[in-house]
Amino acid sequence: MSTFVKSLKKQIEMLQAEVELYANAIDSLASELASARTQLAAHEAPDRQSVPEMTAGKVEIEPVDGIHAEITGAPSQSAA
Repeated sequence: MSTFVKSLKKQIEMLQAEVELYANAIDSLASELASARTQLAAHEAPDRQSVPEMTAGKVEIEPVDGIHAEITGAPSQSAA
């Protein structure tokens, strides 16, 4: 019985070491994910409302140089 108990204790030690290894790997992945989210947030548009929304095929574009423009869609191509 003593040999069996020693074997079980050894298995427990090995499993605890494996659990520790996986826990460290998860911590590392969580850190990488947090870093990636921070980098992504830095590249996202600060105000998503500034992106023009499509309504009935028209897009209102705010003028940069004082000239107003309205895009109604791509010109139709007729087959010859």
